Amino acid sequence: MNLNDVLACKDYWEEKGEQTTADMNKLEDGLNQLKENEQAYLDGQDKIADGEKALADGEQAYADGQAELAKGEADYAAAPAKLADARAQIAQGEKDLAAGEDKLADGYKQYNQGKKDYKAAPAKLAAAKKQIAQGEKDLAAGEAALATGKAQYAQGQADYKAAPAKLADGRAKLADAEKQLADGRQELADGKAKLAEYEDGEQQVRDGLATLMATEPDGGLTSILDRRNGDADFDNGDNHLELDEGLEAVEVGRGYQADSGVLITKEITNRAVGTAAGLGAGALAVLAAILSFLRKNKGAGISALLAAAAGGAGIAVGTSAGTEFSSIAGSLVGATPWIAFGVLGGVALVHAIAHFASKNA
Repeated sequence: MNLNDVLACKDYWEEKGEQTTADMNKLEDGLNQLKENEQAYLDGQDKIADGEKALADGEQAYADGQAELAKGEADYAAAPAKLADARAQIAQGEKDLAAGEDKLADGYKQYNQGKKDYKAAPAKLAAAKKQIAQGEKDLAAGEAALATGKAQYAQGQADYKAAPAKLADGRAKLADAEKQLADGRQELADGKAKLAEYEDGEQQVRDGLATLMATEPDGGLTSILDRRNGDADFDNGDNHLELDEGLEAVEVGRGYQADSGVLITKEITNRAVGTAAGLGAGALAVLAAILSFLRKNKGAGISALLAAAAGGAGIAVGTSAGTEFSSIAGSLVGATPWIAFGVLGGVALVHAIAHFASKNA
């Protein structure tokens, strides 16, 4: 054990402390950023839900429009045949109407003749009246049907002429709707991507908090988890983080880091002081031997006493704060160096006693 080893241990914990501080800062920054964007995220979720509903409604309207356009095109394709059929029906109606007029005229003729022959043939006159009534009825119905047919035909012709423009307008509206649907899908995709960014950041922070809670305590310190009464749950009930609670956990972590720093500083300082004292004891013991060789018993005895005191002090101070953190840093902190200091101190003490005894003799 030497001072270089102690300094190496100090460098190890300083570097680890800087990394821990950086990790804490990163975690805290992540939590603050999430907190800053939390409301925007929640609003974004609502917008996504509204957008998905609007998109579904738009897709249904687009499908309905496609069906309506298809029907219109089918009707337009079938219109010439329907118009031709209507023309044939009108022609037949005009023919039937002409035949009805002839029949009615014949009925009148028979009626007039029947009046002349009334005394001779009353039954024939009655039949003529019946034929006239039916003829007038059929003629009225035929005229009405013919008028209706002509009106429908005229409307069919008008619709047929207007159909190309209506179909073109329908196609244009569908094309515009298709573009709006594409824009809506893209907006939804962009919105979901932004939500995913927030969720990815939230997961990273969640992982960081889990790592913080899993920190194993050293030096007999109360763990971060125990300082939070065993609470490692940061969920807010909606599968998202309770951000304020996360920030509180970071503060608890900083408190643990500060307490750990105090113990580390104490252990390294005591090791440094103990090591220096032990090395000083060695130097004083060598000095005592030299003075003894030169027969300067008084100086040799005092040096030996100081060496013994320094050795004892080195052991007391060097071991008082433990060696756990030094072991973690990879230092060789077994009992051998302290035993060596003890032996050195004991030999120096014996040396001092011997010198003072010989002087008294």
